[in-house]
Amino acid sequence: MLTPAEEQLLHQALSHERMCIAKYRTYAEQVTDPELKPLFQQLAQAEEQHANTITSLLQAHMARIP
Repeated sequence: MLTPAEEQLLHQALSHERMCIAKYRTYAEQVTDPELKPLFQQLAQAEEQHANTITSLLQAHMARIP
């Protein structure tokens, strides 16, 4: 069971991950260097995995609350 502070931190982390996803996607769209485009796409994918992990943790926590 998460404490309220831990839950708040996870929500903040999720918000941060989503912001990074948006930034990396924008960078991938705007960059003209063909070597950088896949880098930003990979970074966005990594952040999506992080966001999915955090979302799963929060969903599991919410399922335990009576």
